[in-house]
Amino acid sequence: MLLGWLSGIAWNQTSKRGGSDVPPAARTQQPRSVNLAPEVRQLFRRIEQALSSGSIEAIASEFSPSVMLSIQREEPGVYSSGQSASILINYFLSRKPLSFVFSRFGEQTATPYATGRLSFVQKGSRETAQVYVSLRRMGSRWRIHQFNIY
Repeated sequence: MLLGWLSGIAWNQTSKRGGSDVPPAARTQQPRSVNLAPEVRQLFRRIEQALSSGSIEAIASEFSPSVMLSIQREEPGVYSSGQSASILINYFLSRKPLSFVFSRFGEQTATPYATGRLSFVQKGSRETAQVYVSLRRMGSRWRIHQFNIY
């Protein structure tokens, strides 16, 4: 089971680089959340869908009151939930997402996280960026606590 999951990760990473030496068994497997709680898994799916479409408004209510936000070539900082949503909405105004899938997950009790590759078009050129999102439990809900695009 673990080997199959790791093969899926290797496939995901190699295929993003255009590799062709992927074992056939790995081609059918894509890693998903490992042992994440259902509500965490569901939130990561919603984030994945929002990033795939560039629709940050769909997850704006999921930001914690203060978010550590870092975007490539921008000033990193801690922003309010509203500021974080606005910054990300502006980021996607000049970028049309082509695809986004979380490929790695961490299930640390206090801060589950996920990372994945975002493909988008900006000024007619296809580009990619790595995305890292971590969550923190606030009251009875999980909220987006850290959001990095680099």
